Amino acid sequence: MPRTALIVIDMLDTYAHEDAEALVPSVREAHPGIATLLRNARAGDPPVIYVNDDFGEWRSHHGEIVSTALDGRHRDLVEPVVPDVVVAADAVAHIDAGLARAALRMMRTNMSATVCPADEIAIDARRPE
Repeated sequence: MPRTALIVIDMLDTYAHEDAEALVPSVREAHPGIATLLRNARAGDPPVIYVNDDFGEWRSHHGEIVSTALDGRHRDLVEPVVPDVVVAADAVAHIDAGLARAALRMMRTNMSATVCPADEIAIDARRPE
């Protein structure tokens, strides 16, 4: 059986570009369906993959992309589609334990990540039949 993944494309948007206001009505119309897909995916096991053009700043990180989009003109369209980030605290390789703890704090702060032991993270390891 084929596996399903949800791919969310260009929904983390500042709506500050030239054709943003022309786009907003279409986003509002699609938004309930996207929210339903995200809710269903998060309740089940398919992976959710976010693809964003990164505002042309190809070196940005998750926290920067999310906070920039949330600070944009239409926060109400961004907030419901912000990705969940989970980090396995005991699966961080390091050369210095203090740096590893600092990295985990940074992920909590900058990415709003949930940090927990690897065995508490549910990942569907089934292979397609």
